[in-house]
Amino acid sequence: MDIVMRQARRDDVAAIVALLADDAMGGARERVGDPPAQGYLAAFDRIDAEPRMLLAVAEDGAGAVVGTLQLTFVP
Repeated sequence: MDIVMRQARRDDVAAIVALLADDAMGGARERVGDPPAQGYLAAFDRIDAEPRMLLAVAEDGAGAVVGTLQLTFVP
């Protein structure tokens, strides 16, 4: 399986939330929905506007989001 990493886009938010909800801790905390709750979109916008942060997703060969990471660059 080929995996491609790329910068996350706003339209990835629902898939990112679904990934976060797919474990024991996130399942009790995250609210999955399509469209995603406004709070998730607002959080994405804040991360996306911050030049020292990178929110990325991993896509499989079919283009499905199968992973995510947030990287913070510390000066």
